[in-house]
Formats: sequence, structure tokens, C-alpha cells
Amino acid sequence: MPCILHHYDRISTYTLELLQNFSKRIMIIENIINELLKDDSLNKSNDFSNFISYFSNGRFYHFRCHGFMECLVVTKSYSPESICYWTMNLLTPASNNFMKALSFIEILKNTHTFETNSQFKNLTMEMDKFKKAAMEIMNAAKLYNINCQNL
Repeated sequence: MPCILHHYDRISTYTLELLQNFSKRIMIIENIINELLKDDSLNKSNDFSNFISYFSNGRFYHFRCHGFMECLVVTKSYSPESICYWTMNLLTPASNNFMKALSFIEILKNTHTFETNSQFKNLTMEMDKFKKAAMEIMNAAKLYNINCQNL
């Protein structure tokens, strides 16, 4: 395998591992959301609905992102174009949606109905771990050192 492909393979294998762990974290958060939705007083909140909507969109792009990276690792079909496609069309939309979801969590933290709920406290703790894991993925993507604007 040529040197650049070997470099891409190492980054991609590492990134895939991060994405797999992130998928597990998403499922944990989904379970907490489902528990929160059982409380009628919480599921009437527009901010909570917006959080769920953006989180769901982020989840959709994340799983596409995860699957595409898995295909790259299995097939070793690395190219700047395929990595830029992954970054621009899958990773970035996932990140943008998750960031919007996080902004609604910040709003909800200051809402009495939510701040006193133990499941919501679990959600905020998981979201803190989620943020850290998301940053690891974004930092891993930077390791490719590809300028996608020029492709």
C-alpha cells in the first residue's frame, strides 16, 4: 500500500473506532430521551422538541457517516475526493445538527421543569460525554489534512 494510503488507513481505522463508540453513546442518549418522553410535562416543551429534532437529524447523518467510513476501511478505497465527500456531506451535517441540539440542552438546563428531573440530569451528563467524543471525531478528521475547498 502506498505511503499516503497507509496514512489514510491508519486515520480511518482510528476514526471508525471513534464512530463506533459514538454510535453506542447515541443509543444511550436515545434511551434517556425515550424515558423523558414518558413525562407529559416535559414533552410539551418546544425547546425539548427542537432538541429531539436536531438530535435525530444528527443521528441520521452520523449513522450514514459511520457506514461510509466503514466502507472506506473495508474497501481501502481512499482518495481525497472520498474523504472530502465523507467530511462535507456526512460529518459536517451530523456535527451541525448535534451542535444545534446541544444549544437546546443549554436552554433546557435553565428551565425549572427540566432542572429538577433526574433523567434530564442523566441526559446532561451523557451529553457532556457526547460533546467530548464528538470533538475527538472532529480532531481525527483533521488528521487527513485535506483541503476540501480545492477539490
